[in-house]
Amino acid sequence: VRYRQDGILREAVLPFFTEQPSVISVAPPPAPISKGKVITVDLTKMVEYLYENGQLVYSSKISPGINNWTPTGTFHIYAKTKIQKMSGRGYYVPNVPNILWFKGDYSLHGVYWHNDFGVKPRSHGCVGEPLKEAEWVYNWTPVGTPLIIYKS
Repeated sequence: VRYRQDGILREAVLPFFTEQPSVISVAPPPAPISKGKVITVDLTKMVEYLYENGQLVYSSKISPGINNWTPTGTFHIYAKTKIQKMSGRGYYVPNVPNILWFKGDYSLHGVYWHNDFGVKPRSHGCVGEPLKEAEWVYNWTPVGTPLIIYKS
């Protein structure tokens, strides 16, 4: 895959994984609902939690938007896209995988151009996930799943 970063044309290999990642060892907050699926994203801790019927089934480090650009609130996944180009002011990234749209152009999606998950915000507002985790979350999440984004 070729993509442009900081005005330089770069190349990267897009690995795709199918195994379920392990749950991280940080104690999760309680499930916000007891029936069905829900995703919560803690922007302060830079972690996402996935619950099903009140039980944690998955958690992962994420990379949110810089300058508090990731919106907070309660949303629903309104569409899914397996792979597409993302571009905007100051960025052009082809072949972004496993996109879960939740508000306009905001989404959760796989990231292959950095590895700063849980370290620092890096996006223009989207919630970035490691590739392996993004694929698992994409496959687990149906359209309509509630998404709660907050700061702890």
